[in-house]
Amino acid sequence: YRNLFTRNQYPAVNLQNINSRVSNTVLDNKARWFSTAGISMAEEKSKKVKISFVVSKTGEKVNVEGEIGQNVHKVALANDVGMLGSCGGYVSCTVCHVYVDDKSKEMLSKATTEEHDLLDRALYLQENSRLSCQCILNKNLEGAVFTLPLATKNVELDD
Repeated sequence: YRNLFTRNQYPAVNLQNINSRVSNTVLDNKARWFSTAGISMAEEKSKKVKISFVVSKTGEKVNVEGEIGQNVHKVALANDVGMLGSCGGYVSCTVCHVYVDDKSKEMLSKATTEEHDLLDRALYLQENSRLSCQCILNKNLEGAVFTLPLATKNVELDD
C-alpha cells in the first residue's frame, strides 16, 4: 500500500493512483463512498415489502412494493391502484377503507378506538376492515393482500 500514494501522504488527494489499482466493481459503486448512511443495496432492498391490492369492482390484482414504516394508503396512492384519500391520514374520513387478509390482519397494530369509530360509519364494513392510512408496513406483511371495497363513503363530507 505504500506505493499507492507516491506524491502525497493523504489518500483522498491522490485518487488517480487508487483508481488504477481498484477493481471496477468497487469504482462503479463510488456514489456510496461518501454516504454517511452506510446502507448497502441489499439492506435497502430488505427495507421493501411486496404487497398486493385487489380492486373489488374489477377483480384486478395489483402487486406493488412499499417501504417498511410507510402506511398502506401512501403505497396505494404512489402506485395508482384506484384508492382515494381525503383527510391526509389524520383519521377523519373512511375513504381509504380496505379489507386486510386474515393472516396479515394479525401482523398489524391493533386499531385505535378512533379508527373503530370511523369504521362503524364506513360502507360495506367487514370484520377485517381497516383504514389503510393506519396500516403501517412491517417486514411481516410481505405478501399481504389489501382489498378495496366496492365503494367508500367520505364521512367527513357525507354525514
